Amino acid sequence: MKIKIALTLISIVFLLSFQQKENNSIKGIWTDKTTENATFEIRDKTIYYIDAFATYKYTFKNNIIKIYYSDYTFTGKVSFKNDIMFIKSSDGIIIKYYRFKG
Repeated sequence: MKIKIALTLISIVFLLSFQQKENNSIKGIWTDKTTENATFEIRDKTIYYIDAFATYKYTFKNNIIKIYYSDYTFTGKVSFKNDIMFIKSSDGIIIKYYRFKG
């Protein structure tokens, strides 16, 4: 019985640490490289669009981001390769964002 409880606790800790790592990977300042400036900053619970001076709430779970704009909700699948974030929208368009180095 003690082994079963210990394994359950280890599993919970592992899942929580993975989820925290997943969320930390998306946080930061990103650019699409269309200008020399950053495009947006992803914070704990919001995404801030620098040029628009606009902030929106988002959720990120199981590599799916949902951004709650005023008039619609964007949903996309997120993947990473080094410091590049790929977001594939529901219509199949993939956009690359690069971690902003300043």
